Amino acid sequence: MAGKRQHYVPRLLQRGFLHDPMEEAERTQRHRRGSKPEVVGMADNGVEDRFCSRKSPDGSLTLDELITDIEQNQSHSRYAEHGAGRHY
Repeated sequence: MAGKRQHYVPRLLQRGFLHDPMEEAERTQRHRRGSKPEVVGMADNGVEDRFCSRKSPDGSLTLDELITDIEQNQSHSRYAEHGAGRHY
C-alpha cells in the first residue's frame, strides 16, 4: 500500500501463505531469528516506512503509489482468476 507503510513483501505474495485462508482477517506467520513463529496480520508483516519514495509535495503520484496500483490490479485479477478463499 502506498504511503507511510509500504509492503516490501507484496500482500499479493503473502496471501499464498495465509494462516487460515477461510478467515476474513488476512494473517500470516512471521518467523524471526531467535523467536518462535507468531501469527500476525498482513498489515504488520513485511512493511517499511516510505519504502520507495517520499510523499510528493505537489500531490503528483509517487513511485509507492504507482506500485500500489499495480499490486492492487494484479491482486484483483488473481482472485478473479482463481477464486477467493481457495487454499494454495
